Amino acid sequence: DPSMVNPRYLGFDEENQAYSITADLARKLAVGTPGVELEMPKADITLEDGTWLVLTAKNGIFRQAKNTLDLTGAVNLFHDSGYEFQTKEAKSDLKKGLARGSKPVRGQGPFGEMQGEGFRLIDKGKTIVFTGKSKLVIYSETWKLPR
Repeated sequence: DPSMVNPRYLGFDEENQAYSITADLARKLAVGTPGVELEMPKADITLEDGTWLVLTAKNGIFRQAKNTLDLTGAVNLFHDSGYEFQTKEAKSDLKKGLARGSKPVRGQGPFGEMQGEGFRLIDKGKTIVFTGKSKLVIYSETWKLPR
């Protein structure tokens, strides 16, 4: 099968902010199927305030016409504020800045650890909702009650 080594796609979301998708290898899906199969995909999104968000995985399918990226196998989400999440699958809409997954998710950040049965990432990572049974452990040294 024909393939492309180190492909790169650059696009823009609804707010005209740039994002890029790279991979180690890209292959066209079956004839008549829109999309490209990616090995070791990585999506970089820079937000208007200068922060960034990165999604990586073992495999993915990118559908350029819909601006969607479906990730499977060792999916990691990194946010430059110090948060990192891991799951097995994630579906993202790069145009709208959304991502979701229905597989168990675990994560950690500056104030603690989180886990849930699934997640929804809203507003390009400004809000992450853990779905299903969820658990949050707050590190006491980083949590201060208002006086």
